[in-house]
Amino acid sequence: LDRAMAENDPVGVTCVAIDPRTGEVLAMASRPSYNPNRFFDYDPEIWKNRAVSSIYEPGSTFKVITAGAGLQEGIVSPNQTFADPGYVMVSGKRIQNWNGASFGTVTFADVVKQSLNTGFALLGLDLGAEKLNHYARLFGFGEPTGIELPGEEIGILYSPDEMVDSDIATMAIGQSIAVTPLQLITAFCAIANDGILLKPHIVKRIKNANGTVYSET
Repeated sequence: LDRAMAENDPVGVTCVAIDPRTGEVLAMASRPSYNPNRFFDYDPEIWKNRAVSSIYEPGSTFKVITAGAGLQEGIVSPNQTFADPGYVMVSGKRIQNWNGASFGTVTFADVVKQSLNTGFALLGLDLGAEKLNHYARLFGFGEPTGIELPGEEIGILYSPDEMVDSDIATMAIGQSIAVTPLQLITAFCAIANDGILLKPHIVKRIKNANGTVYSET
């Protein structure tokens, strides 16, 4: 993270590493950092643990959730073909691919591989607001993970009955939704863990003074 700060000069950056089979947080860090012994010398914004207390639009990383929902519901299959027009108009809003171009006739596997906004926006509309939000919640979005850390944000999800078509289409490509970095990695861990969503934790076990185990996660 120090190298990333030096090379890219970002406002802030965070990194989280989790064992997807256990939910154990192996590493978690944020930059810029501060000296907790002299915290009053720093802007309070820097005191935040960005992994749990900062929310942002996940963008194309969220397409994995949309793809999972579409496959689970049987709306798409990997080899299903799709004519990519390069952009789609939804509720008067233009949603186009990352390069603004059409990829022609592609399979859904290609839509995923090329991260095509058009294909995912249309898949989101096929799923609808209720199902898209349902799967987002199944993957842990819209609520705290419950990790043993203070200041955890819950993120932002629309209420399905308040969503217009453009909200559905943009949510499907990772906009119109806000998540924490910890929520995102927890969802990806569920995919790596054969669909089992685990609660992330930083305390593996607590021992009594005599060496016996008081509690174990």
